[in-house]
Amino acid sequence: MLIRLWFGFAVLLFLSPVFASDDSELMFALSSELGYKELEFQVIQLNGTTTLYKPNLLTLQVGLTGVYKDFYISVAAERTLAGEESAIVNGSFQNNRFERNEDVLTFGYQFFPMFSGFVGYLDTNIVRFSSFNSSVYGSHGPFAGLGYSQSIAEKGTLSASIAYAKTNGRFTRLSGSEETFDADASGFSYSLAWSAPMGDGFFYRVGFKVSRYDYDTVVAGVPRTAQQNYNGVVLAVTHFF
Repeated sequence: MLIRLWFGFAVLLFLSPVFASDDSELMFALSSELGYKELEFQVIQLNGTTTLYKPNLLTLQVGLTGVYKDFYISVAAERTLAGEESAIVNGSFQNNRFERNEDVLTFGYQFFPMFSGFVGYLDTNIVRFSSFNSSVYGSHGPFAGLGYSQSIAEKGTLSASIAYAKTNGRFTRLSGSEETFDADASGFSYSLAWSAPMGDGFFYRVGFKVSRYDYDTVVAGVPRTAQQNYNGVVLAVTHFF
């Protein structure tokens, strides 16, 4: 559920040509990103019960970034545009609808021409709706990551990144009444992307990413782990001003 960890590096990717220029010490960037994510969401309980959800999500993220020399700070918000209703629960099909919403604050620094680092704080909620009950998998906490980028024949930039998050969570179950349980979430995110200029201060980016996270909690005395595995592709446009 913490898939958007790569936002910090995505900003650094777009900012590579800005870091290399002395024309302005202070700049701003506005970005918009459309994402398609395949989620494999498997809930495993200690008593042996396993529930597997496999929705596809269409998301939109908007972000604003301020850049000063080799430093930047950015804020971003992601919301779900559409979530496929499908799930297999203990071998039986059930209708479910998923939403994923996230807000991210990121601080970054380019400490070497091809290497950069970022840290930040995120607040994420995955909501599952069904005709029987609903669940909210919430988490908030820090993340950190490293990125590498390489200019290719002055045509664009190929980049890769890795990030890790360890956050506190709150699992909420809605079934007639509301029950909440503390949780812990942690995991890694990896990305590969290509970015290139479009002219007039605009850049585009296409990318692929993979995220693997575990969300651990105890519900009614029964330990459970929600394995949240994402594979996604994104298309983004950023404008510098």
